[in-house]
Amino acid sequence: MKQSGRKQASKSVKRPNGFYNWLRSGWKLVAGFGTILGIVVTLYGLSARVVVSCDSAIDPQKPFSSPFTVDNMGVLPIYDVHLSCTLRNVTWQDGGVANIRTRTDTEPIKRIRAGETTTTFCRFLPYKGTIESGDIEVEVIYRPTYLSWSKESSFRFGTVKESSGTLRWVPKALCE
Repeated sequence: MKQSGRKQASKSVKRPNGFYNWLRSGWKLVAGFGTILGIVVTLYGLSARVVVSCDSAIDPQKPFSSPFTVDNMGVLPIYDVHLSCTLRNVTWQDGGVANIRTRTDTEPIKRIRAGETTTTFCRFLPYKGTIESGDIEVEVIYRPTYLSWSKESSFRFGTVKESSGTLRWVPKALCE
């Protein structure tokens, strides 16, 4: 008899099922959100980071002799790297204006490892005049390690005239 009394006593204590169901659902929601956040943070941490910078011209009288350095700042390599340059609103002292797009390397670079750099020059048709001002847009098309499609990044550089009168390429926003 005593056993049946205990069973009946434990059966008579009822737990509010709604609260526990709500609590269990809440934990599932928090765990799901945490999983999604973890995936996003991981993908962001592994994302490719390509940066282009410009060094001073090799020949100060020829602004197009400036080398452009492409840095893979990500933690994974990038593949099938294509580089191209576009001249935008280049004006010469004689009044000529040009907008020209050209490929800087005939063959794509197969791989740039994490932390590696490569250098390219924007080669354009020769022009006898002196450049007054202009913009260059360097476009990098590459395939990150974890994607099967390509991404592209563009970097814009505009001219500033130094005190010596030579032109130097400095970074500009794409929308300027």
